[in-house]
Amino acid sequence: MKKVLIMMVVVLSVAQFAFAGMEGGDKEIQIQGSMSNITNSEDDSEITTTNLQLAFNYFFTSNFSIGGTWWGNRSTFSPDEGDDSTLTNNFLLLRATGYLGSATSKVVPYLGGQVGQSSYTLESGDFDDSGSTSAYGWHVGLKIFATENTSWNIELNQTIYSPDIDEEEGEEELDIDLTNTQILVGFSYYF
Repeated sequence: MKKVLIMMVVVLSVAQFAFAGMEGGDKEIQIQGSMSNITNSEDDSEITTTNLQLAFNYFFTSNFSIGGTWWGNRSTFSPDEGDDSTLTNNFLLLRATGYLGSATSKVVPYLGGQVGQSSYTLESGDFDDSGSTSAYGWHVGLKIFATENTSWNIELNQTIYSPDIDEEEGEEELDIDLTNTQILVGFSYYF
């Protein structure tokens, strides 16, 4: 926890000398990611999830952008007994984002929505299922400018989708909604 606080202080102290490089006509390339590992002390089962997001945004004004994003996540479930399971998702989403700052801001809060497609693969022992479905969600975050054309980003992102997962032969199709909530940390370059 101390390392995270020290890193945030360093980023904020560097950012106080830089201004936002977001103006109408600018473009942004963004990379963000996260990782989590959950271990159960009861039976030593483990869930590991990794997320990676790549985005391209076009700024119509310094306060509004539209872009596309690909992000993928992979969750591995390792029970103490039984087969490991893996759920892999790939999302292709159209994003619209509003920014609550200006070209002279050092820290720019933002919020927006996203809609698109999710493709998924679930593997567990002999069971294997894949497909695609629509997805939608929202995002909110902060851009902390280290230089005029670079920023560090912290984002809370939630995406909802409903995969059609077939059960084994003779059983009913599983009808569920999945909500993927994640905190992403990343970097952007503006040109």
